[in-house]
Amino acid sequence: MSTLKIGEAGTVQFPMVNHAVEIGWTAVTDKDAQSLRGGVAGGFFRSVLEAKLAEFNSWLTVDMVRSIIERLDALPPNIEGNREMLAWMRGERQWYDEAEKRHRPVTLIDFETTANNAFHVTWEWVSKPPARTKGNRADVMFVVNGLPVCIVEHKNPKDGDAIERAIKQLRRYELETPELLAAPQLFNVTHLLDYWYGVTWNTNRRDMARWKQSREETYRFAVQAFFEPTDFLRTLQHWILYYVQDGETRKSILRQHQRRAIDAITERCLDPVKKRGLIWHTQGSGKTFTLLTAARQILEDKARFDNATVILVVDRTELEGQLRGWVERLLGEMQQKDIAVKRAHTKAELQALLDAGFRGLIIAMIHKFEAIRKDSFTAPNVYVFIDEAHRSVAKDLGTYLMAALPNATLIGFTGTPIARTAQGEGTFKIFSPDDEQGYLDKYSIAESIADETTLPIKHVMAPSTMTVPVDQLDKEFFALAGSEGVTDVEELNKVLDRAVGLRTFLCADDRIEKVAAYIAEHFKENVLPLGYKAFVVAVNREACAKYKQALDKHLPPEWSVPVYTENAADAIDRPLVAQLQLSEEREEDVRLLFKKPAEDPKILIVTDKLLTGYDAPPLYCLYLDKPMRDHVLLQSIARVNRPYIDAQGVAKRIGLVVDFVGVLRELKKALAFDSSDVGGVIEGLDVLLHDFEQRMATAEKDYLDAGEGGSADERLERLVYGRFLGARGAQGVLRGLQGDRGAVGNPFALARATRVHRNLQAPVPALCSRPKCLCAQGRLHRRPGAQDAALDRSQRHAAGAGCLHQERHVRCEDAEIAARRQGLRRGQGVQPRARSAGGDRRRQR
Repeated sequence: MSTLKIGEAGTVQFPMVNHAVEIGWTAVTDKDAQSLRGGVAGGFFRSVLEAKLAEFNSWLTVDMVRSIIERLDALPPNIEGNREMLAWMRGERQWYDEAEKRHRPVTLIDFETTANNAFHVTWEWVSKPPARTKGNRADVMFVVNGLPVCIVEHKNPKDGDAIERAIKQLRRYELETPELLAAPQLFNVTHLLDYWYGVTWNTNRRDMARWKQSREETYRFAVQAFFEPTDFLRTLQHWILYYVQDGETRKSILRQHQRRAIDAITERCLDPVKKRGLIWHTQGSGKTFTLLTAARQILEDKARFDNATVILVVDRTELEGQLRGWVERLLGEMQQKDIAVKRAHTKAELQALLDAGFRGLIIAMIHKFEAIRKDSFTAPNVYVFIDEAHRSVAKDLGTYLMAALPNATLIGFTGTPIARTAQGEGTFKIFSPDDEQGYLDKYSIAESIADETTLPIKHVMAPSTMTVPVDQLDKEFFALAGSEGVTDVEELNKVLDRAVGLRTFLCADDRIEKVAAYIAEHFKENVLPLGYKAFVVAVNREACAKYKQALDKHLPPEWSVPVYTENAADAIDRPLVAQLQLSEEREEDVRLLFKKPAEDPKILIVTDKLLTGYDAPPLYCLYLDKPMRDHVLLQSIARVNRPYIDAQGVAKRIGLVVDFVGVLRELKKALAFDSSDVGGVIEGLDVLLHDFEQRMATAEKDYLDAGEGGSADERLERLVYGRFLGARGAQGVLRGLQGDRGAVGNPFALARATRVHRNLQAPVPALCSRPKCLCAQGRLHRRPGAQDAALDRSQRHAAGAGCLHQERHVRCEDAEIAARRQGLRRGQGVQPRARSAGGDRRRQR
């Protein structure tokens, strides 16, 4: 009988190649691939690339083709060179045509007709550039038109930390042989059980995503779904993003929910009848990338969208936030492609652009639409993308916008679900008349957590002596905020300005001193040892300044920094607030340093800034001392839900909220959304404690309850041999499947292990009724040191012995299987081995 070996090559690597061949990729052996590359130092299938360049660009001479390849080969092996390589692949670069005396775009990949391209897959891709002291080897490489596009690392299915090790391996390639990653844009990691994908350069676990598939779908399905040639070319053409974050060029790939939403948006924008749509992608799931990529696709596809106009409507100056550099680069790239970009800084500028029928991208804040003239721009191919749609179309501003652009398609984006309020119903009425479910596309909190895009959030109440009395909170906050329809921080602050008694309670000096001492102790004991950071969210700017002074009495001053908006009157009215105010330059530094786990500050004290749009993965704990509800509460607590893995490979598992106000006592009041939309968004730690107590009770019953009857020694023996050693024996069988030789081809061992596992899971094993079973005759197998047991079957099963006694004995129903195995080992068929006269039936195998 053949034995299946568990390993990288046999189990994962070559099956991947076979699966790819089935959908149109051509397999090339490692030796042939090396020949096509011209040796281990080569980066391309040179002859294939030359042929495709000549085929797609008939105007290129032989010398031009060679010069272009030399240009590609000379690109620096870093992220900027990798970005330039993708620009060439996408046809965004030009070459000078001597005959026509002009620059012309160069096509390396035909994205319109998939069949025109050459798709190759090879393995054992060794890279050893002459300047490097050592080389490296990729398990599998996918190549399009001679250009490596995706590197794959396979790991043994037996290894539990396969994904982490593969990511570290890719980072090592970046350091040791960056030439190996000069061209490839994508990175796959798989160990048969899971299939992860990401991008080369800046690789980390957070940027990797699991390729989603249902339980019945196989490894074969995952490979073929990812590498289906047409969809794979779409990934290269549209779904890879380079952006600037905190002054550093970074790279990302859109996840499946983002791709799905963009396709839905573009389809809706082409629909001549349906003119509305609402996108809810929960906080932290990449909504900004989705929005801007959809806009870019529409503007770049001038033929399909008839030279369209996209108006990006924002309601705050911080939309770009940490991505400001990327947005500027993106706009510059659009202009290079002959796409006009305008920012409407004033109402007059916006009115002039609309009156002129401007074609391209317009960026304007929502309040610029106030009093804009009716029917200012009546063209049908105008597409308005509205960020934070749950509040951007509130009151008269939405009316002005829709009146000015009567034939436009409106797509709303929100990071929070729409609330069960009058305003929420109004939002659905504006954006969702054509969608039965209310959303054109929805990516819920639960989906995001399941995909590991975001983390679950847990909360714990602070001591009751510090929290707001329930009656006061209901009267001065929940009732008032409910009637006002709070949707953003500015509206929340107006409500709190009117809640004088509540604000006085929260700002009291003695209370702030008490809360600060508690925060300092909690931070030192529960946050700092984990290497994480924290927010303190105060009720207003004065409270922020007070918290800074109070925390400095318990923690090093450099650990905490207040960040809040500036007011020119503070110097006179609020001297302490003005004294602690940050300059723009200092605030920019603080924002950046806070994202670095080893740098100070460790705690940011905030009240209005950084509660939306700020992404700091090491942020773990949010000390909430500001009354919030609905959208503002969801957006604020979502600051702690970003995945993060530290330098030692330890992952942040949850985000934590410590509630000093009491708003989370009753989540239904705090979050007025449909329960299915916010289910599991935040749970009390008491829920975890209750679950832990239940698990401990079950474990006590299963492993520590020795039952009744017999002496203490006898009960201990039953416990040790019947529970622990029996369980260990079963685990040994299961571990045997992953032994030194990795053999899992033995169906007898596999069947037995399954039954062993099933028996151990059963609280009381079923009585055996097989006529030839010793158990059925009321006899016990002997164990070393055991008494001559005279227990009947029910006693014996209740004591945990069952029909399985340690690894040395075979359960009665396995006798035939054991006989078959022995016969096969000797090559003598299936007859069991004959026992000598007087052989002990207890030793039957």
